Amino acid sequence: MKFITDKIGGQGPVNFIDYFHDSTNGSDWTNKFTSELTNVRANAEGCRIDYHVRFTRDGQVLLEKDAAILLKDVAEVAVKTNEQAAKEANSEVGHPEWTHRVDPRVFILEVRGKTAPNDFDLYDESLANRIAKALVHAVELCGGGSKEPF
Repeated sequence: MKFITDKIGGQGPVNFIDYFHDSTNGSDWTNKFTSELTNVRANAEGCRIDYHVRFTRDGQVLLEKDAAILLKDVAEVAVKTNEQAAKEANSEVGHPEWTHRVDPRVFILEVRGKTAPNDFDLYDESLANRIAKALVHAVELCGGGSKEPF
């Protein structure tokens, strides 16, 4: 648990620019995003990880809240590129024609369970995969339903 909290909490802000393109009308636009996790705390006895998240787009706060992962409720752990996650999200909201390019490259560690997914942005794919494996192990120790990260 210490490895997980140290690595997730030690990232500092993750800044990236998302370049969008709409293939139906040829329009392009960009957004600057910042994702930051602070106050990451693990509770091994309670099988949970608490943290504070702040997510901004072009300086506007889109999300700021305290959140938690209840490890016994985790069903899946995934690592994907920001582009992969955006493509899935765009299709879900009816915009499969939107494409993305993110600079610098960002990897999303996604933890899915009974509640909304918990997403953690990281610059390093190898680190994201190492944290995912540690999370899968913690979830299994807590009786969660996780399988291998994908």
